[in-house]
Amino acid sequence: MAWALSSSMPVLPVEAIAALIAVGIVSALFAAVFVGRWLGARRQRVEEADDPHIGVVQGAILALLGLLLGFSFSGASERFVQRQDIIVRETSAIGTAYMRCDLFAPIHSAAIRQVLQEYVDARIDLFEASGREALATSEAKRRIDDLQDRLWRAAADAARETPQFAALIVTPVTEVIDAYELRTAATRRHIPMLVMAIMIACAMASLGSVGYVMGLSKRSLRGPVVLLIVLITAALWVTIDLDFARHGLIQIDARPLLELRESMKN
Repeated sequence: MAWALSSSMPVLPVEAIAALIAVGIVSALFAAVFVGRWLGARRQRVEEADDPHIGVVQGAILALLGLLLGFSFSGASERFVQRQDIIVRETSAIGTAYMRCDLFAPIHSAAIRQVLQEYVDARIDLFEASGREALATSEAKRRIDDLQDRLWRAAADAARETPQFAALIVTPVTEVIDAYELRTAATRRHIPMLVMAIMIACAMASLGSVGYVMGLSKRSLRGPVVLLIVLITAALWVTIDLDFARHGLIQIDARPLLELRESMKN
């Protein structure tokens, strides 16, 4: 019952999720600036605004933020590219198995090709549903599991009848199944929540220190500070969006699978 309730829950559009993340980050950073400015204004000591120790602290916090952002962005980019490479690898294995069906008897060749065509359709359906429709995603995954069983049985039947060609069909079929498992595992790898929380806290601390100096010197919010907030927000947002590629605006390209499906129809 709990699974049924969770799978039927509506999923926000990716545009709405991306907008909520951006608004949340920029709101937190602006709040940090205003809180820092309020604390600085309470001190009412203009001479402290030029204290070199404050500049050192600001520089250290910004350097730490840059380091965290650099490593996190690099890791998110690598995971994004890895997921895309797995799709290409999976598509290549499916295409290889599809072509090698010509080596087997027509009854086995037709069976394997039929399952492969359904498998590509199921993978595309999973692409379109992931991050958008929980129920459709679960149904697509169950269908893929069933198709993998059927594909292996069809390949095993063909291999038993023509053992001299067994490796030519068993190897790409195994790669198809392995690639899906790799893809599933890759989608579960993300930036640890603790690291993300530290990054956001560091960003708020750095901008809070900027606001504190503004309060000490009795200055209002200025363009360079707004620009800094926008740039930090953009960096954080892109890092998160890259790491959750099925739930954001930056999406994994399903073109290899789409092109393969078209080639199978010819």
